[in-house]
Amino acid sequence: MGNKIVGLIFAFLLIMAGNLWAQLIDLPGGSFSSPQSTATQGRIRSMTDDVLRPDAYRNVNFDKWYGFTSFSNLFDAKVMIGFATNIGDMYLSSFYRGSFWENVPNINYTRQGLPFEDGDKTFPVYDNAFDMQGTHPNNTIGVLIGVADMGFRLSFNSRYRSFKENDIAIGSIDPEIYKNYQMATGNFHPQLVWAMAKNLTAKGIRPFAGIDLVFSNYYEKFEKYDPVDGTTNGQEVNTSMNFFEPRLTLGMGSFTLYTKDSFTLSTDVEYQLRLRIFNNEYHYHDGNTNKIETIRGLNTSTRLTEDSYVFNSLMPSLAGSWSGDNLTLRFQLRALASLTNENETEMNGSTGSLEKTGVYANTTTFSLDPQLRLAARWIVVPRLSLNAGGSIRAFPMIIEQINEDNSSSRSIIYTGAQTELNLGLTFSPTDKMSFEAMCGIDPVNNSISVFHAGNGLFTFGNILVSLKF
Repeated sequence: MGNKIVGLIFAFLLIMAGNLWAQLIDLPGGSFSSPQSTATQGRIRSMTDDVLRPDAYRNVNFDKWYGFTSFSNLFDAKVMIGFATNIGDMYLSSFYRGSFWENVPNINYTRQGLPFEDGDKTFPVYDNAFDMQGTHPNNTIGVLIGVADMGFRLSFNSRYRSFKENDIAIGSIDPEIYKNYQMATGNFHPQLVWAMAKNLTAKGIRPFAGIDLVFSNYYEKFEKYDPVDGTTNGQEVNTSMNFFEPRLTLGMGSFTLYTKDSFTLSTDVEYQLRLRIFNNEYHYHDGNTNKIETIRGLNTSTRLTEDSYVFNSLMPSLAGSWSGDNLTLRFQLRALASLTNENETEMNGSTGSLEKTGVYANTTTFSLDPQLRLAARWIVVPRLSLNAGGSIRAFPMIIEQINEDNSSSRSIIYTGAQTELNLGLTFSPTDKMSFEAMCGIDPVNNSISVFHAGNGLFTFGNILVSLKF
């Protein structure tokens, strides 16, 4: 139970981090926001953010084209490059974000002669089994088309890596010889988003809808040789934990509640549904050879389970903004609530036919993450502005209810209040060029030392350069 609670907290924090500066739907492979948007907790966007937004591409002003490049360490994606232009009445932008071939692990081997059948045979010998938990490349491509006051964004992300070879050996001491070996881990993630690019009413509302298809891979299977006679017992499935996760996301778009002078108060709401479909493999020995069958669940190497998974989330928000001559202030109060329902039944497949042998468990998890975001932008001189933002997460909560065959339990977890401080600047030396950057802040203490190496005020990161003509 303790390990499961720790895992729940970790997963919950990952979900929250993934939505730190974005809507419930964002680019696959991790959120993208400009340094200006990042510094202001997503409350004050720059033109670069709108290049990729189906609901806001009309805010991108240029004569012939607009382009940008960004360098950061977010989501293992080092570089982002984007380009936008108009073709007649149609807006078109394309982008790439990723690490290219970085994080693709080197798989080295030496060729050695090993005892096989009546003599020696040369095999590629790998020192260790392959690390399925290691780093992954992270690359995203996409295109946005804007036409008839609507935007359509199609994007694709890959964090997939695999290995498949025949006649190899694994192990630095007494290596085992394989007739074939294959493994795969990581995701393929296509996404389609539609949004209105202008308000439907005088007070707002720009609805959007998104469909994500996440193909998650995690499996390892092989066929071992008996080095004495060169025979095999057939393929063995060591681990098979793949799933397909379709997602549906719907949003209302901002609706203005109140306006007076330079102050505006608005509200919004977003909803997301996720399902998981499991289709995995396991093997059993029929007395002569190994046979492979499928299971609508997981093969974790140590156990077989039939599984189901449904995730719902709802995020209402209240936002306000005020603008003066050189100062813009904004806030957002939001509460991300999610409800997850999981069913798991332990199974036995040693004879080929699946039979229930273990405990049935239904787990319902409710999480609530209230958050206040504050942002400010001060135009110091006409071409230079300072951007600042902070967030307060007021005691995120997880409630977990587990119902098993003959027992039930409930746990309530508070992860504690959390704060964050961001600082950045935007500098436009000409009307055609703009620089954005984050300034160094100690992430532990949310403090700034003016000349301190690594987190000083004049230490810059997450650099973005944009040009328009």
